Amino acid sequence: MTYVTIRYEDADAPIARIVLNQPERRNPIGPLTCGELIHALGRAGADERVRCVIVTGAGKVFSAGGDLGHMQGKDAGA
Repeated sequence: MTYVTIRYEDADAPIARIVLNQPERRNPIGPLTCGELIHALGRAGADERVRCVIVTGAGKVFSAGGDLGHMQGKDAGA
């Protein structure tokens, strides 16, 4: 699978590295990123060589949090 918002690296097996890869936006986590994270974690879990997963962020910030662009128009009250 080709990822858009993350990088999956497993060349250092038994360690897989998942990198949030939108440093220009401070690595926000939105629906696409969540889906890619779930897929990458499943990929690591299915690989018998992988014993450890490191999740990190590209750039200076791990993650600024939720992607506000996907929260517009949502009911914040209830």
